[in-house]
Amino acid sequence: MIRAENVCFSYGRQQVLHNVSLDIAAGEVVTLLGPNGSGKTTLLKCLTGTVRPSGGKIIINGQDMASLKPRQIARLAAVLFQNHTPFFPYKVRDVALMGRAPYVDGFLSGPDKSDNTIVEEVLTELAIVQFADRLYTELSGGERQLVLLARALVQQPRLLVLDEPTAPLDFKNIIKTLQTVRRLAKDKQLAVIMSLHDPNHTLMFSDKAALVKKGEIKAFGPADQVINEVNLAELYEMAVNVIEYQGVRFVAPNV
Repeated sequence: MIRAENVCFSYGRQQVLHNVSLDIAAGEVVTLLGPNGSGKTTLLKCLTGTVRPSGGKIIINGQDMASLKPRQIARLAAVLFQNHTPFFPYKVRDVALMGRAPYVDGFLSGPDKSDNTIVEEVLTELAIVQFADRLYTELSGGERQLVLLARALVQQPRLLVLDEPTAPLDFKNIIKTLQTVRRLAKDKQLAVIMSLHDPNHTLMFSDKAALVKKGEIKAFGPADQVINEVNLAELYEMAVNVIEYQGVRFVAPNV
């Protein structure tokens, strides 16, 4: 569904991505793992057209992203970046409705009945329709994250991009969010790419993993093959153990 070919990116003279290549198929969940500052967020921004690569190219749905207008990209790719701060006390349904912006024609046009129907369906699917008329600012962190996910799904994208979607969440809501993302990928045949910090969550909920360090992909492939003691030790510069218990693999620091 989307493919990056030798993508490079620089902030001024500082190159932060070096010849990055990967691909994500429909129905597949790919997770980026790596230390802070390794280039994960920048790569996600390139994949959504938020920034333009300084080298290489990105093919989305068979088209060169560089040839597409922002509205065309927004109809193909939806993104949920971290650190979302609400400026106004919008109702939940209004926050979700913002996801229909790429489909509204003209500056003076507004959403129509079909747009509101899509919002209602997505809120119901995510089991948050009961919050529809509540203020977004009054919700818990986990509830807000589901609302932002709803806004992304309302775009009806082919690609879903999530930057550290579990960062503000407690243990229960981390699992709930990642279960939801994986289910949506399979049920809707979405291509999903997200960044996480926990290798265990990557093993549990991802089809593939890309290990990112200093702007380069050090390993990319099936998560249960890529996430091993040698690769993680190189990635994080610390010793780790990969343990198997009752058929489930876990990663733990070697302390």
